[in-house]
Amino acid sequence: RLGVDVFLERLQAALAGGVRLVQVREKDMDAATLRRFARDVVALSNAHGARVLVNGDAGLARESGADGVHLQTAQYLGLDAPPLTDMPWAASCHDRGDLLRAARLGAQFAGLSPVLPTQSHPGAPVLGWDGFTAACRGLPMPVYALGGMHTGLLDTALAHNAHGIAMLSGIW
Repeated sequence: RLGVDVFLERLQAALAGGVRLVQVREKDMDAATLRRFARDVVALSNAHGARVLVNGDAGLARESGADGVHLQTAQYLGLDAPPLTDMPWAASCHDRGDLLRAARLGAQFAGLSPVLPTQSHPGAPVLGWDGFTAACRGLPMPVYALGGMHTGLLDTALAHNAHGIAMLSGIW
């Protein structure tokens, strides 16, 4: 939505401000542009000591030098064995069942959403902070709160047992 140049400028500022995990999640880019974009994000992020995950595409993650892949629920939910063994992977989750499946399959961490109302999924049912806390109880992996997040909610998220927060537009 921002354009590559504006995004990279904003990413530079976010990295300088302490962001240490970035996800390449551009569903509408053509393949060639996405490959260049992913390599640029990895190079910029690595220069700041940040790690990068590519959304849903392990091949692109490998090609771009990313640190791992973030899998959507449909990509791991029906599996009985880990989806990837050659790189770290994280899971997109929406309830405790998704979290338990991701944990059994060896996800390094998960994002649980939506915690609060979000512009990207208007009208979707939300977990709320109590629902987030209950869903994450006793898991062997970190879980990030996602959905309606902004930097001012970090302390609230941590108080509800989140490992941190993940944002789309809230980071800007």
